[in-house]
Amino acid sequence: MNQYYLDGLLVVEGKQDKAFLSNFIKSKIVTVNGLDKENPIYIFLKNYSLNHNIYVLSDPDEAGDKIRDYIKEKGIQSTNLNIKFKPRKRNKKEGVAEADFDVVLESIKPYLCEPKTVNSLTPYELYELGLTGENSYENIDKICHYLKVPFVKGKYFKMILDLAELDKSEILKIMGKSYGNQ
Repeated sequence: MNQYYLDGLLVVEGKQDKAFLSNFIKSKIVTVNGLDKENPIYIFLKNYSLNHNIYVLSDPDEAGDKIRDYIKEKGIQSTNLNIKFKPRKRNKKEGVAEADFDVVLESIKPYLCEPKTVNSLTPYELYELGLTGENSYENIDKICHYLKVPFVKGKYFKMILDLAELDKSEILKIMGKSYGNQ
């Protein structure tokens, strides 16, 4: 099975889209969970788009249109991937998760690049850094402030941290610590 890498971040609507595309695309893929306007990922995406490419792949329906419009409205610099869908009609739905990958590939071809190594912190490393567990609030707050996103915990914090590609030393520096002061 071929693996493809985008020269940026791919934004999709939901978990099924991400699960399907992750079989082929090994770049970062983030879900916006439909049009959840309270999702803090939108604030992160706005800042992220200043220095990175963002590609939006949403379903060819009213909900997909709303997501694309909302991203534009929030000032997130992005490229909409327009796909000529030939749906497989699995589960009677016609969207990204139901499309033939060859059709998706045709749309993303201009944005493909060589693979990049991206390290994601393990749950143990997050605990070791003081970003999970008791007394993690202050450290998480410092990271969120540095990344210019609202305070978030749990899965949103982990997702934003992974997207920001901060390594241990950068995180410690942001928190005002050094390796000896962990």
